[in-house]
Amino acid sequence: MAVCAQVGFLALVGFVVAFGIRGGIELCSKILMPLLFIFMCILIVTGLCQPGAWKGVEYLFMPDFSKFSWKALLDAMGLVFFSYSVGAGCMVTYGAYIDKKTDLISSTFWIVTLSLLISLMAGLMILPSNFAFGMDPAAGPGLTFITMPAIFSMLPAGQFFAIVFFCCLVVAALTSAVSMLEIDITWMVQELKLSRPVAVAVCLIFMLILSVPCALSFGVLADVKFFGKTVFDLADFLVSNLGLPIGGIIACMLCAWTAWDRVHTEWTTIAAYPTRVKIMRLIIGVFCPALVLAVLISGLIN
Repeated sequence: MAVCAQVGFLALVGFVVAFGIRGGIELCSKILMPLLFIFMCILIVTGLCQPGAWKGVEYLFMPDFSKFSWKALLDAMGLVFFSYSVGAGCMVTYGAYIDKKTDLISSTFWIVTLSLLISLMAGLMILPSNFAFGMDPAAGPGLTFITMPAIFSMLPAGQFFAIVFFCCLVVAALTSAVSMLEIDITWMVQELKLSRPVAVAVCLIFMLILSVPCALSFGVLADVKFFGKTVFDLADFLVSNLGLPIGGIIACMLCAWTAWDRVHTEWTTIAAYPTRVKIMRLIIGVFCPALVLAVLISGLIN
């Protein structure tokens, strides 16, 4: 069943990407993202109306510095890198389609702000209901697929809210998967001169081969573990906690020290301010890689 769902989802992703940036991805985002926002608002209001829900709000926003550790910081960094697709090439790929008059710094600000807002909304969507019904807030993936259905079964019109909740997950997963697939599609179309439908088909075949073991790790391969992790958990760790941060470091170094002459000229808003350009180069080429590398090494050691 998990593999069938995986095949269906990949087919849906391929269908969207096959229509290109404007006909597929942009149109999909214009429809699905507002729909996702509406769904999340409905679930947040419903959860906050439950008795005891405020404990979930306190759990989300009240700092507890005793919980801080380098591992937690590494996990948070992996989540941020995954959320913003930093180190994966998504921003570079989409940036190739941006008009030269676009203010990149302003666009970056709005991307970060809106992503942070959605992350907070996701927490408010899950945690208040979680505490209201006495569920474990640290259940991990089970929080989504085990705990949340149990909560919905206790809510009035719970079946409706369960459908809305999982629609939110599908929308979020679809928009993320589409952006990741477009990286390889763009490269294959521009460099290998393949047609977009052929490039999509080739990528989907490879994705299916790689994703089947991950899908089965929740079933027949649940007891197969490497370094104490299932195939899915290991893939998640390697990509989010290692691959993306390392990719981010490499991207920063290439941007600041290899392709700088082409990169900084795209910043039309600060091109006339040499001092700001030099500061940005130091931040991108020295500060950011050093900070990410320090967190990465410390998190792995601890």
